[in-house]
Amino acid sequence: MDLDMSGPDTVGRPADYRLEIGELAIDGFEADPAAIGQAIRRELARLLADPRGPFGTLPQQSRSHVIRHVDIDARGLAADASPREIGQAAARAVVSRITAAAPGRRGGAR
Repeated sequence: MDLDMSGPDTVGRPADYRLEIGELAIDGFEADPAAIGQAIRRELARLLADPRGPFGTLPQQSRSHVIRHVDIDARGLAADASPREIGQAAARAVVSRITAAAPGRRGGAR
């Protein structure tokens, strides 16, 4: 799954993000995996574009991070959770993991 985003940052410079998810394994849920993938894309796009979120301002220099594995906290999700709920939880976990790995970023996703 690839997600490319462009848009202005808070000072009008173009902000570009490229997020590649090499493999997406979703176990323990009854929802359609393709629908979950779409929900993850939508939520990642929303989180990355939020000017109040952790990517609202650009870092001083370009950065690249490789994160090998992200687990979502599924304690609040039932086995029959909707694709939207699962996708939102997964996207938030990805953004939280990215912000934790990136020096100079503030906190995780809310």
